[in-house]
Parts: sequence; structure tokens; C-alpha cells
Amino acid sequence: MARILNLTGRPLRIIDPADRETTIMVLQPDGNSPTVRHRDEGMTSVDTGGTRIPVSCKGRATHAFLPPYREDTFLIVSRMVQTTVEELFPERDDILTPGRNVRRGGVHYGSLGLTASEATARRLLKR
Repeated sequence: MARILNLTGRPLRIIDPADRETTIMVLQPDGNSPTVRHRDEGMTSVDTGGTRIPVSCKGRATHAFLPPYREDTFLIVSRMVQTTVEELFPERDDILTPGRNVRRGGVHYGSLGLTASEATARRLLKR
């Protein structure tokens, strides 16, 4: 049996993709979200017609801080973290992200299942 850690920092309602209605489970957050670091390319701003909004320009990812790998555990992370992990640790096969967003009344309600990273998909499809 696999263990799944929700590292998104928020409760995650998993909706059955088959009917788009049934809640399979709600995963409570398991600690803090992993952090990623990118090379700092400097600061600029965007002028929105009188208001200037500061913009931090980030380059290539340099670090991703994740829990240690465990064969029996999958980590649910944000898509930004998933992308960074795929760049820096392409062999890491324990990474999942929330599936497609489900809205109710225009507000986020849950996710259609989970989505596997490339390495995780290879691992799961071998079973």
C-alpha cells in the first residue's frame, strides 16, 4: 500500500474523473510546501496605466527542497515544484500534482484525480 503526502499547503479534494461529482477523498496538508529556488535575473516593473507593479525576474531553477525519497511514498506538490523537480531530478519517480481543476459556482472545489510526473508515470505504468 502506498502512502501519499499532500505537500500543497492546502486541503486537496480528489474528485472521481469518471463522473466529475464523487469525492474520493480529501487529503489534509502534510506540513509545509516544498520550496524551490531560481537564479535571480533582477527586478523590473510593469506599468498598468499609472500603477507600476514590481516584477522579480527568475531564471533557471537551482534548488528544490523535498523530503527524502521513500519507495512507499508519493508526494503531491504544485505544478511549479513538479516542473522544477523534473528539471533538477529527472529520476525522481514519486511526484504527483493535483489533476484538472473542478469549480463549483466559480470557486475551486477540487481536482480530477492526480497527475503523475514523467518519471512517476513510467513507474506507475510498470505495475
